[in-house]
Amino acid sequence: MSCIPCGPTGPGESWCSPPAQTTVIVAGPVGPTGASGPTGPAGFGVTGPTGPTGATGQPGPIGLIGATGATGAAGALGPPICFFTGAIWNPTTPTDDIAALAGSRVIDFGEIPFAGGSYLFSLQMQIGWNGGAIGPNNYNGQVDFMIAATVLNTFPWGRLKTEAAGYQYGTVESYDLSFIQTIASGQHLYLKASAQLFLVGSQLTVYPLPINVVTSPGFIG
Repeated sequence: MSCIPCGPTGPGESWCSPPAQTTVIVAGPVGPTGASGPTGPAGFGVTGPTGPTGATGQPGPIGLIGATGATGAAGALGPPICFFTGAIWNPTTPTDDIAALAGSRVIDFGEIPFAGGSYLFSLQMQIGWNGGAIGPNNYNGQVDFMIAATVLNTFPWGRLKTEAAGYQYGTVESYDLSFIQTIASGQHLYLKASAQLFLVGSQLTVYPLPINVVTSPGFIG
């Protein structure tokens, strides 16, 4: 059986079939972006073993020397190393003993019992002058500090008499001197007065050297 065209009723149509249905789909707008999801847990790797220790490097340079600190206070002088008793002039009637003075006197302090070296000495002396002759009579003399036959130190003395005539007198006076001296061990220390005066007593004390020794300028006016 064939189809008899019935004649068109419009473009794309025939008398034998119904018109084809056409469907048109229109896309809607894009929706908003959703929120980010939570961050997942961090991964944990395994720590590898510690590597070998490297060789020690070259030492650095030595630092500069710091400033020197202030000098501390000098310590106290130590106790005496030795005391020589010597001899002390102590007459019952001093004026009578002055009149009887005759000649020089040598004092033997005794043998040095400590090591030789330089020490601080404190020397106490009593020296005497007798009346002498009538009239002007000036005396100059000295006392020698000795070890054996060697003179270590000399202390000069003098007495001036100004009266013209008819006056005689004598005196005994005490003196205390300090000095630094180098000595040797095992020998005797002596004190010897010259002929112009009389050494009537003396004692000697020996100390270690002080920490500070100042050479004084002396008389300046």
